Amino acid sequence: MIVAIGLDLVDTCRMEELRDRFDQRLVSRLLGSDEIVLYEKRPDSVAFLAGRFAAKEAVIKSLAGIQKRRPSYPAIQILPDKTGRPTVHLSESLQDELVGYHWMISITHDRATAAAVAILLRE
Repeated sequence: MIVAIGLDLVDTCRMEELRDRFDQRLVSRLLGSDEIVLYEKRPDSVAFLAGRFAAKEAVIKSLAGIQKRRPSYPAIQILPDKTGRPTVHLSESLQDELVGYHWMISITHDRATAAAVAILLRE
């Protein structure tokens, strides 16, 4: 059953400016450890970062009304499954709080914009 939908749009140029200004501090505030490994291998690292940020914001927006506190960005990781499709992975504490929920997520980006939509489902 669909519970909620979250959507976010990110200006890729703005993300590049922030990354250039704050470098690794920004990356470690936004990405979890598994995502950082992927980020460091990407030639399109700015688009990757913008897409992951949009996806996490979409997930957080889908939690409005369900989650009392806003989760940290690293507590939500967007990782590819075996086919490369993005999937939501939560920290252990978030998993415990959100038993029975899962997401469908889609990310897209071009030179100027990254966007993501997250559909929150309940079993």
